[in-house]
Amino acid sequence: MQSLIASHTQDLPDNRTSHSPQISSPQSSHQSNPIHQSTTSTEMEQEQSLQTIKHMNMPALRLVCPDRYEAEVETLIHQPEFVFNNANYTKIEKIRSMFETFVKGCVPEVSDVGLFGSARSTLMTSESDLDFSIQLSDRTRQDVDVLADIKKEMKKGGPFQLSHLIPSERIPLLKCTTTLQIWDEEDEKRIQSESPTHFDVVIGNRHSILSCDLVRTYCAFDDRVRPFLLLVKKWAKSQKIAQATSSGLSSYTWNLACLCFLQMCNPPVIPNIQSPSYIASSDRKCLVDVELTDCHPCFSTDEGPWKELRPGLLPNPHDPLQTANPRPQNTQSVGSLFVGFVDFMGNHYKNEMALSVQHGGLVEAESIRHLMKAYKRAPRILILDPFYNVRNIAGSVQASRQIMYPIRDTIKLIEAQAPFPELISPKT
Repeated sequence: MQSLIASHTQDLPDNRTSHSPQISSPQSSHQSNPIHQSTTSTEMEQEQSLQTIKHMNMPALRLVCPDRYEAEVETLIHQPEFVFNNANYTKIEKIRSMFETFVKGCVPEVSDVGLFGSARSTLMTSESDLDFSIQLSDRTRQDVDVLADIKKEMKKGGPFQLSHLIPSERIPLLKCTTTLQIWDEEDEKRIQSESPTHFDVVIGNRHSILSCDLVRTYCAFDDRVRPFLLLVKKWAKSQKIAQATSSGLSSYTWNLACLCFLQMCNPPVIPNIQSPSYIASSDRKCLVDVELTDCHPCFSTDEGPWKELRPGLLPNPHDPLQTANPRPQNTQSVGSLFVGFVDFMGNHYKNEMALSVQHGGLVEAESIRHLMKAYKRAPRILILDPFYNVRNIAGSVQASRQIMYPIRDTIKLIEAQAPFPELISPKT
C-alpha cells in the first residue's frame, strides 16, 4: 500500500507492528545531540523552567474490576469498530491521492496533501471523519485565501463537494464531502459505500501531524493501547464529554490522559519515548526530531530499549544475560485498565495535579504555574501538550464537575457490578 501521506519529508522508521498503516512523518533530523542541536532563547527559558517540575507517583487505586468485565470487554474490542481494517486505509489513501491531484490543479503552490487526525493515529472508527493537511511551497498568501480558491473550484462541480469554509483566524478550515466510489483492484470489489465521506481541510498544521505520530507510535508499542484508547473514546462519547466545543475534552485530549495513565501503571504498560534517557538508548534512525516555530518535538519510535526490559518480548528470553534484572511486565487486560483509568480520574485526580505525557505521567500543577501565564485563572483540569508545555489542551473545561460527574456515575455502576455495556450506553 502506498504511504497514506504523500509527504515532502522522510518516512517514520519502519519499526511498527503490523496493525500500523504506512504513514510518513515530518522530517527528522539525526544530529549529534539526540534532542537539540541548537536552542532559541524561548526554548532555553522553557528548558530551565522544566527543571523545576516536580513529579508525582500514581495514587493507590482501589476500584476492583468485576471478573466478567474481562470477557465482556474482550468481546467488545473484537467488534469491527475496534479492529484495524487495512481496506479502510486503502480507501483513504485513494481519496487523499485524488484530492491532492484536484487541489494541485487549482492551487499551483500546493506541494502535497497529507493525513492527520484519527486516521493517521490508527484510531479511526466508522464514525470518524478524515482530516487533510495541505503543505504549500510558497506561504506568501494567507491560508484562508488558498482555501477560498479551493472552495471556488469545488463550486464548479466534480468529485468533491463543499460543505462550508470556516475562516478562523487561528486555523481556517474547509469542510468537504465526497461520494467517490473506490474499488479494490485486487479483490475487484467496491470498498466504499454510497454514503458520502466527510473530510476537513487545513493548511500546514505540522504540530497536529506530529501529535498523531506520537499517539500512533504508542499504539504500536503494546497491542492493548489502541483498543484501550478506543474504549475510553466510546465511553466518553456515551457520557457526552468527548467534545471540546461543549465543555468536554477532545478525543486527542482523552488520548493523552489515557497514555499518561498507561505510563503510570505499576508496572507501566508503555515507556516515556520523549525522555532523554529513552532517546539516548534508541537507534538514531528511529528518532523524530523536528524544529517547529514554537516548539521542538522529539521522540523515539524505537521499541528496542523497551523490549530489552521486558522478558516476554525479548529476542531470546532464555538468555540469562538478557533476563538479568528485567522490568516486570504489565499483564492487565483492557477491561482492567479501563476500570483503573476511571478510578484514577474519578477518585484520585485533583486540581493540584497535571497530566504530562512528555514527563511520563503526573506532575505537581504548582510547579508549572509559571509556564501557564496566559491563563487568567487556574485551569480546572491540566493536561499538557506533549510538545509545548505552556499549553493546556484541556482548557475548554470551564468546571471540573462537567467531566467528574459522569466519571463518578460510571464508578457507581462499576461498584454495583453493572454489565459493561451499560457503562458505554449513550446517556439519555
